[in-house]
This record gives sequence, structure tokens and C-alpha cells, in this order.
Amino acid sequence: MRLVEYIERQWIDDDVFPPASWTVFRQSVRTNNDVGGWLHRLNVKAGHGTTLFYRLVPLLVREATIVETSVAAEDFSRDNRAVNSRMEKQLTAATDSYMTDGLSTTAFLRKCAALYTCRLDGAEEDEARDQ
Repeated sequence: MRLVEYIERQWIDDDVFPPASWTVFRQSVRTNNDVGGWLHRLNVKAGHGTTLFYRLVPLLVREATIVETSVAAEDFSRDNRAVNSRMEKQLTAATDSYMTDGLSTTAFLRKCAALYTCRLDGAEEDEARDQ
């Protein structure tokens, strides 16, 4: 009983994580967080750790200026790669088709799996058969 009370108090009735925030259904999902992407780009600019300190400092100053400008302009939009945008559009189209009863559950799950995995020989035939 104490566990149930804890879960209700900590998770269900708490304003920090309301139940509506528990799902990512029909939301854009990314595997890398924004800080990780920024850190990767900075690492590439810095030569993967081979940059000398006196060259690294101006790079960090430039990055700090860019971040400060973005925050001042409230430009918090994400930089999406074209391949991610294409995949998200395909996922949205498949979800829309599924939600309007035009696509079976099996076909929907196969389309989702195909977006997130590599294509195998014969996958096109299987996909055509399921539609």
C-alpha cells in the first residue's frame, strides 16, 4: 500500500511530471540530446582534442557568443538534419494512415520498424504484400 501511495504522490499527483507527459505518442523523438549535438560539433571544430589551448580559447569564446546571441534572441529551435526530417514526415504519414483505419497494425509496425532499421533484401516485397 505504501508503494501505491508513493507512486500516486510522487508521479501521478505531482505537477513536475503530469501523466500527459508520460508518452511521446505523435511527438518528435530524437535519440541525441541537444547538448550532445552541440558538444559533438564543438569537438569537430576543435580537432577532436588535438587543438592547442591558445587556439581552443578563441573557439570557446566564439561559441559562448553564439549561445548568448541565441538565448538573447530566444532562438531555441532545433537544427534537424534533412534525413531526420524526412524520417519524421514518413512516420507522421504512417501514423495518420493507421489512425484513420487505412493501415493495419502489423503494416504500421513494419513501416515504423523499416524507418528505424536497415533494409534487408525482400523488404519491399513484404511491405507491398502487407498493404
